[in-house]
Amino acid sequence: MAEIFKSLLLSVLTQQCYDEYFVNAWGDGTFLAIQTATIAALVLNYSGAPTKAGIFLAMYTGLVSILASGYTPVNILWNMQAMNVPIIFIAKTIQVVTNYKNGSTGQLSALTCFLLFGGSIARIFTSIQETGDFIIILTYCVSTLANGALVFQLLWYWNVDKTTKNKNKKKKRN
Repeated sequence: MAEIFKSLLLSVLTQQCYDEYFVNAWGDGTFLAIQTATIAALVLNYSGAPTKAGIFLAMYTGLVSILASGYTPVNILWNMQAMNVPIIFIAKTIQVVTNYKNGSTGQLSALTCFLLFGGSIARIFTSIQETGDFIIILTYCVSTLANGALVFQLLWYWNVDKTTKNKNKKKKRN
């Protein structure tokens, strides 16, 4: 489900195109949205539901066409863009809480966490410089805080002994 919400990133792109922001303010999001839709369709296809994959792609393409057509009211595009803030916050909070309960970050990639954190910091400054759009800047601020929490956990749990984690789990169960 989170992948479908990420796919709605194109509403953000549509809004940013409508506001005539520079292509480097929204260009990377275009490729992320295409990549996410492709991955979602492939997951459906390889899980034995090729019809669902086709339907998903058709509906996604239709939705994108409607959003990018210029007929969708700006306030709807803005509200869709604003929905990214709580979605990012909730998704990352679930991950942070799960990591806390497990006493580890599991197989979370350190490189990915650091790159997401650094990238979201950079996007704050580029968004301020290029767009000045409050919602875009807020989205990246929330993303930076959430990614920062994951980086903190990654560093905190870096050398946690597996026997210590198992003891903590047993204590929690009792």
